Amino acid sequence: MTISCSQTFFPKNHNRRIISLQGTSNFRDVGGYRGLNRQKTSWGVLYRSADLAQLSSSDLTQLQALGLQISIDLRSNLERQMRPYDYPFLKTILCSVEPKVTDSVMAAMMHGQSLSTQQADTFMHTMYEDFVFGQQAAFRKFFDIVLQHSKPIAVHCTAGKDRTGYAIALLLLALGVHQDDVLEDYLLTQQALSVDIEKLSKQYHLPPNVLQILWGVKLKYLTHSLNLIEKHFGGFNQYMQQNLNLTSSKKALLQKRFLQ
Repeated sequence: MTISCSQTFFPKNHNRRIISLQGTSNFRDVGGYRGLNRQKTSWGVLYRSADLAQLSSSDLTQLQALGLQISIDLRSNLERQMRPYDYPFLKTILCSVEPKVTDSVMAAMMHGQSLSTQQADTFMHTMYEDFVFGQQAAFRKFFDIVLQHSKPIAVHCTAGKDRTGYAIALLLLALGVHQDDVLEDYLLTQQALSVDIEKLSKQYHLPPNVLQILWGVKLKYLTHSLNLIEKHFGGFNQYMQQNLNLTSSKKALLQKRFLQ
């Protein structure tokens, strides 16, 4: 069944979900979505975020109060070198998702090469295609890490919107969360991510409308990935089991871990 991106979602009041921090943004709880057998995803066990490299002392106190003990870092090695972090209370597990197209775009930006809005849009589509076809090993590892740990987890990349958004979408769908809620969670980045477009424009010499595409979220990118899974792999369940090794037993463990 093809998923349409024409529907407009108006996210509900997510005050409980979005957690305000000084040193990062887009940090939010993935609890409260209705999944399999009308059970809801548990609060306080799974968080998603932009990178955690510049947390303040009050941020660290707040995260410790949440009981956070594990972070899954989806960034590339280069991104981690540029913005490393190491907090005593937090075990960081590396799970790099490195779409090849990202390297070429980042290189172009670093060398001051301009991008058009069409090129930026094509880049986003290509990246989400690569999530499906080229990054299966990374997302397979993501699920294995999630299943191996029982402590509260934060999943993040750089902005917490694309790699993190796709990973969380897969996880929520595996828990039986309705696709509308999955897409709504994805779109919540529009409210939760704080980005200084003018600063980025000066840094990378790119026009704001191009950066709005690169640093924003649109339903058409995630729905493109999900439709590719439907078209090329016979559906989501088959893709998860055959390509990400999420067997029936693993899926049951995942549901036990994150549903209440």
